[in-house]
Amino acid sequence: MNVCILKGSPRKNGNTNSLLVPFAEALKEAGCSCRELDLHTMSLEPCVACRCCQKNWHSFNCSRRDDMQQVFDAVLESDLIVLATPIYSWFCTPAMKIALDRLVYGMNKIYSMSPGPRLWAGKSVALVVTCGYKPEKGADLLRRPWSATANTPASPTRGCWRSATWATTPTSWTRRRPSTPGTLPNSCWSRSRNSLATKRFLESSAGGSA
Repeated sequence: MNVCILKGSPRKNGNTNSLLVPFAEALKEAGCSCRELDLHTMSLEPCVACRCCQKNWHSFNCSRRDDMQQVFDAVLESDLIVLATPIYSWFCTPAMKIALDRLVYGMNKIYSMSPGPRLWAGKSVALVVTCGYKPEKGADLLRRPWSATANTPASPTRGCWRSATWATTPTSWTRRRPSTPGTLPNSCWSRSRNSLATKRFLESSAGGSA
């Protein structure tokens, strides 16, 4: 399985990127090939809704000349897309939001007079999230649109959802503060590395999408 991990954190050694280390290791141990893209270090401009991408049903065809083509190619070649981001104002980071805006339009050729194909149909999607609240209170606004709309007729990612969400909370951080900056509490490391959720997620993804 080819995995594309989109990293949205601006902090190289922050919580999100630290949490991704055991997560990526678990994927590789399961035989997956992982490609990681650090969105914050890439040149990514926001979507301007010019709809140039809708004129070509077989490629990205974006009018903006930046690094987004690399993201598009990596996602297109993958079987599983992992969106890894800290929560900023109850949603993802600006770099992740730019990438998602342009992927939704560039991948889905359905926003023209003659609707075309969804180029990422059948792929699986996962979230790896860090936030200062419990996941249901801190990550729900990001998780909800991807999970709730995945199986609706109008969804850009219809039938593509696979859920794998983790979050660091003030309680777990205070209970066992790490000895070195930029590392996560041991409880979070072990939860990501050994949790049944990770294994079940990998097993469900290997079985294909709906």
